[in-house]
Amino acid sequence: MIDRHAAELERVIERIKTQAAAGAFRVTQHTQQEVVEEEVSLDEGLQAVGRAEILEHYREHRRGACCLLYGTTDQGVRFTSFALSSSLC
Repeated sequence: MIDRHAAELERVIERIKTQAAAGAFRVTQHTQQEVVEEEVSLDEGLQAVGRAEILEHYREHRRGACCLLYGTTDQGVRFTSFALSSSLC
C-alpha cells in the first residue's frame, strides 16, 4: 500500500510539472531577484522543475500552500530554491 502522504506529494509534483510546462505560473518579485542574483535563466529553472522532487511541502504557510523543490538541468546545475504556491500545492 502506498503511503497517503507520498501519494499526495506525487499528485502535487505532477500538477506543478504540468502547469510549469504549460506556462501556467507567475514569477514573484522575490523569485525574479533570486534569478538575477544567481544568474539563472527561466528556461533553466523550468527544466529543473520538470525534473524536480519535493523537499518540503508547506500546506499551512502564512502566504498559502507552497513547496520547496529540488531539480537539475541538462548541464547538471542543481536548484533547491523553487517555491511554488497557491493552488499548485
